[in-house]
Amino acid sequence: MRGHLVQRGDRYDAVVYEGIDPATGKERHRWYPAGTTRRGAEKVLGDLVKRTHDGDDRAPERITFSDYLRRRESVDGVCALDHVGRPTLSTSGA
Repeated sequence: MRGHLVQRGDRYDAVVYEGIDPATGKERHRWYPAGTTRRGAEKVLGDLVKRTHDGDDRAPERITFSDYLRRRESVDGVCALDHVGRPTLSTSGA
């Protein structure tokens, strides 16, 4: 995977190439905020490119809530889905 840094004012963004969009035929790039120093931005870019290369290329904002809870379960050892209660509907009109 490829990527580069873009400086915007006093901050940097990491831009990661994600291939060709099959629907449009255009190149796809994803932008990530990378911090205020070039050294920190280079570290973020390296981590993003490595993550994309390793196959964990789903952007954090694209992860479903249940996937998030399952990931926390693997870290904490506690299933967060077991603690979620189901809503009850009141049969009375008040």
